[in-house]
Amino acid sequence: MVANGEGQLNMATRVQSKPRANRYPGPCRLCGVEVPAGGGVLRLEHGDHGRWLVEHRPAVWAGSPVSGRWVDGCPDERGE
Repeated sequence: MVANGEGQLNMATRVQSKPRANRYPGPCRLCGVEVPAGGGVLRLEHGDHGRWLVEHRPAVWAGSPVSGRWVDGCPDERGE
């Protein structure tokens, strides 16, 4: 909600927050595999009952192009 300059709030404007680390373990909303505390990110589900859901962090390639490996991400993204 943002003030429109006349002291009224504009309900149509939403402020998007940055994803943050999960404090508690929970199932990944994408793959269903348990994500340990601090090992994922929280996303806000919009709808009738906005709730926070946990996901694995996005998969990132680490290391050299030849001998590197995938880090983070859902297990099926990493080929496990």
